Amino acid sequence: LITFHSGWWPYFQLAILALFSVGVNNPHSPWQRGTNENTNGLLRQYFPKGTDLNAHSAQRLLEVATEPNERPRKTLNRSTPADLLSRLTSKKEITPVASTI
Repeated sequence: LITFHSGWWPYFQLAILALFSVGVNNPHSPWQRGTNENTNGLLRQYFPKGTDLNAHSAQRLLEVATEPNERPRKTLNRSTPADLLSRLTSKKEITPVASTI
């Protein structure tokens, strides 16, 4: 059950819930499902299916949400997603990866 309050809390709750979602992959993009299932498995170590996220503090939810982004990934040459995001956002000009046209 989600309760909405004014301010940043509803957005934070939605971001955490988005980490648990299954089936939000783009159509015809099978490579996305493996990452989604792996992420769900990692988060289930902390919050079993059916867990009420309101029972946890914002600090605890943030800790759990941050941990997967601090794990080195083979696909990123053993870099972490957080490191890669930091490098990308520190550049003055970001080159697009793919066209949206």
